Amino acid sequence: MNEEAGNDDLHAKWRRHFEELEDGEEIDPARVLRDCDRVQRSRRTIVPDFAELPTLLELEHSFRANKRGKACFFDSIPPELAHVFPQHLARFFFPIMMKQSLLIAEPITLKGGILVQAYKGKGNMACCDSFRSLMVSSIFSKGVHRVLRRQAVPFLEEVRVPGQLGGLPGKAVSQAAHLLLAWSAYQRSLHRSTAVVFVDVRQAFYRLLRAHLTTPEHLDDDVIRLFGTLQLPPDSFQQFATEIEQARALQSSGMSAFMEAHLTEVLQNTWFALPGDSTLSRTRKGTRPGDNLADMLFSFVFAKLISRIVTSLEDDGVTFQYHGCDEAHPFPWQLEVQHQSTYTMMGPIWADDLAIMIDGDAPSELLHRTRLITARVFDFFALAGMDVNLGPSKTEVVVSLRGAGSPQIRRDLFRHQPPMLDVPTERLGTFHVRVVHNYKHLGTMYASGGRMVPEIRQRLGEAKAEFRLNRKKIYNQGKMTADRRIRLFRALIMSGLQYNAGIWPALTKQETTHFANGLLSLYSSLAFAIWGEATYQWRDEKILTKLGLPAPNDLLRMARLRHFQHLVLRADGHIWTMLHLENEWLRLLDSDLQWLR
Repeated sequence: MNEEAGNDDLHAKWRRHFEELEDGEEIDPARVLRDCDRVQRSRRTIVPDFAELPTLLELEHSFRANKRGKACFFDSIPPELAHVFPQHLARFFFPIMMKQSLLIAEPITLKGGILVQAYKGKGNMACCDSFRSLMVSSIFSKGVHRVLRRQAVPFLEEVRVPGQLGGLPGKAVSQAAHLLLAWSAYQRSLHRSTAVVFVDVRQAFYRLLRAHLTTPEHLDDDVIRLFGTLQLPPDSFQQFATEIEQARALQSSGMSAFMEAHLTEVLQNTWFALPGDSTLSRTRKGTRPGDNLADMLFSFVFAKLISRIVTSLEDDGVTFQYHGCDEAHPFPWQLEVQHQSTYTMMGPIWADDLAIMIDGDAPSELLHRTRLITARVFDFFALAGMDVNLGPSKTEVVVSLRGAGSPQIRRDLFRHQPPMLDVPTERLGTFHVRVVHNYKHLGTMYASGGRMVPEIRQRLGEAKAEFRLNRKKIYNQGKMTADRRIRLFRALIMSGLQYNAGIWPALTKQETTHFANGLLSLYSSLAFAIWGEATYQWRDEKILTKLGLPAPNDLLRMARLRHFQHLVLRADGHIWTMLHLENEWLRLLDSDLQWLR
């Protein structure tokens, strides 16, 4: 009896935590069903174009995309079934999908899922904030939402801002990281001071107000209730109400009324339940992290939010414009006509990760611009219901000061421990943002002054730790052939070591030596594990020959060439514009192409 009571208390605690995140409420399942039926019956009929209707083949491809080894929904149907037999499941489920599509009425079962808590890897394990929720939904829900996602991609392509890459097919994080490094190198070539503000939004997908996407059913009541969930001063209510009324990210994207109605339907009467708990909770905020549409819907709102911030700053004379050649060509001078474009770009955006690129002629001007831009972003995010996380390794700023007065400004900036930049906002008072020398952004270490040593140390450190972890189990395993151990080394060690190495700028002599010594040390350790003490007498050339692994410089060349192929096939014009402005990386590529011949 006591054990049952303990489980009930535990479920209640987790339920309250997740309800606070998604503006949820405990509700009777029958009421959810009634509300869902009422909303669907009251929706006006929209006749779609024939091309807007899903096809059997689309559903089959969507089912096949289910990954193996994932948890099951309440129906206990494993994802492996959809992955292995997509053609059979698609044939059975297609009539239901067509009915949902024509009536714009999603089955109530597909609107929710099981929420499982997962430890973030840091923080107090007795605190709910140290856990994130993972939603386990039906394979049928994933299938339908994946089809909707594909249909919505062209509209996101139309409204996204330059630099916004997350949620789009064919885009890799390497593009966003490369954009930032190329911009930094370009500003260094102009001898300008720079600052990059890395903004981290706490539980961004949960806190997104759905009213920013579509019109709420009860607008006035919802505005009052949503305002109560935010930590805004009372005098901000009118501006918040205006913000909600003018949002409508889906409507402004240019998509058809049929497509907008479907995405709206996905967000209505959503629910969750905890494993082993019979209580249901209805959610009214967020884009359901774990759902196939979550990052897509968030990107619609984020694009409009960033556009409004940029427009507001332009009214104050702060611009983010870049002009140059946007040809997807490493040698544009070979073309008879070079296409030139002007882009307004705040910085690389990947889902909810934002890096704001700020430059200035003088250090004092840079700090003024950084405070103004950061304060404006914080104010707009607050009105949008987004909570900026100012904790360590979250929202931080990396500055590179150049020019007259930079030594004194640097001393003033770093006189506190930890160093802080004060950011006076209009609505929430003054924030203090940490000033750091380097920041891990999308897996790549961005450092002040364009230094690459922190990134090289990180890559080599992770590679050596992975090697030590598997030394006895794999590399010292005499029963395994040398060729097999080398292939495993390539897969387990070299793949991680080369992550984003293709975007690195030209390395200094010190950085080149550091990388080469670290890589050759790894090779020597592998050679010793395979051939023993005889390798003590071997020169680096013999180790490279015996292992068949690339020399440090050749490794970077091949990484650049692979990344170049990806850029030619998938990169947008604004990335090419920045590469042409910076030009140093393209010179390295020219040398690589000569080497390849």
